[in-house]
Amino acid sequence: MTAGLALYLAGGNLLRGAEWPSEDFWQPWSAAFVGLVLTALYVPVYTLYKALDAHYERTEKEEAEAENERATLDRDLQVVCQRVVSGIADACRGVEINEVAAHVWLCSTDGSFDPRARFLLPEARKRSGVPWARGKGVAGMAWEEDKDLRANLRPVHETVNELSREDFDALPARERHGLTASEVESTLAYTGVCAIRLFSERDLLGFFLIDYTGRDHFDCVAQASLERPVSTAIAACEERLAEASSLL
Repeated sequence: MTAGLALYLAGGNLLRGAEWPSEDFWQPWSAAFVGLVLTALYVPVYTLYKALDAHYERTEKEEAEAENERATLDRDLQVVCQRVVSGIADACRGVEINEVAAHVWLCSTDGSFDPRARFLLPEARKRSGVPWARGKGVAGMAWEEDKDLRANLRPVHETVNELSREDFDALPARERHGLTASEVESTLAYTGVCAIRLFSERDLLGFFLIDYTGRDHFDCVAQASLERPVSTAIAACEERLAEASSLL
């Protein structure tokens, strides 16, 4: 239809210029003249409409594809977390599978963490209420110091019980993992945390976290995070994130 109208517009202008079939036939407000005006308005408007429609359709398709890719990525990260927890439980005698949790946290430009995946049994824990960020917590200190950290939290727990809150908060941030006494008291259920950096080339993407709530054996948990099969699972997580860095 649009093509026909475009031909009509082009042909009509030619005939009008040639004053065929007569000059009066193309006078303003004649039927032929009004038809040309309406066609001249309709063709570009309809063409613009179709272009915008195609653009929005393409955008919606791209957004749907990206959403599906993000969902696939999150499922893959979830599987890696499960493999890590299983690997640690197998490697460390005395460590129960429900005492270990694995997480993938991405680093945001504002200094906060973006939790993307986790695996733990049971599937819920009481929240600490601590706003984890760069410089706060084991992962936050690992980000701040740009190195992997495997921290047994018992020394910090003992110190917070020995000192007043004011004295504890006055300690160097490194000694208290950037936490206040109140924040440490809300995380006493955790025995230790491993924070392992994840890169794409030289760019830091985030951290693979392993937290442990058992009474003993954190040394084994920390060591297992350095060895197969746990280390290879974490490497697979890093590779998967690097492949999908445009979606992060």
